[in-house]
Amino acid sequence: MGKQDRYNFDGADDSFDTDTSASAADTRPDGSEPDTESETDTPSNPATTEPQHEPERPATIPHRVRYDSPKDGRKAKTFYLDTDEDLSRLRELQSLAETEFEETVHRLDVYLAAFRSDLSDDSFLNEMRHIGYGYFD
Repeated sequence: MGKQDRYNFDGADDSFDTDTSASAADTRPDGSEPDTESETDTPSNPATTEPQHEPERPATIPHRVRYDSPKDGRKAKTFYLDTDEDLSRLRELQSLAETEFEETVHRLDVYLAAFRSDLSDDSFLNEMRHIGYGYFD
C-alpha cells in the first residue's frame, strides 16, 4: 500500500499529494507553452531602470501640537547662563517670537530653540517653527 492509496479518501482532492505546480506552470489555459524567458527572469540594470518611489511618509507632528505642555515628552536638564547678556538675548528672542507668531510663547521653547540655533533671528525662528509655532498659520 503506497502513500497515494493511504491518503486517497472518497470525495477528497485527488491531487493533494501530487505536485502539479510544475505542470500547471508549463502550460497555459489555451494549451500553448509559455515563453522560457520572461521579464522577471532577466537581470535588470539599475542604471537603466527607473527608481521605485516609496510612498511619502507623513511629516512628524511638532512637539507643541503633539503635547499639552512644553514639559511633556522632554527631559529636564539644568541650563546655566554665563552672563546677563545671554539672558538679555533670550528675552529679545522671546519678544521676537511673540511678535512673529502673534501669541505668547513658552520660555522653555525659547530656550530650546535658542540652544538649537546659532542665535541669529532667522535660525531661531526656524527652530521655533520646528517646535510647532506657526504650524496652523
